[in-house]
Amino acid sequence: MIVVGFAGRSREDGNKDGLALYRSESGVGDAAVLNGELVREGGCTYVVGDHGNRWLPLFPKDTAWDDDVLVVGGDRYPTGERSV
Repeated sequence: MIVVGFAGRSREDGNKDGLALYRSESGVGDAAVLNGELVREGGCTYVVGDHGNRWLPLFPKDTAWDDDVLVVGGDRYPTGERSV
């Protein structure tokens, strides 16, 4: 089980503000798809599922915001996107 919490701004820079990040281990990838709407609100980034559940996804350490677009690796996800 993984338990996460989030508070405050990233120490590195503001474009990671509101992101729960993890450090990737060698050979470990992100194989999951989370269906829902990408939301950035109140200093947090989360996904709202079809039934209103809020999910706090963990993103690779190199994930960052480019205005209102979340950049994960080479993929770009604007807020309001339905699958992350």
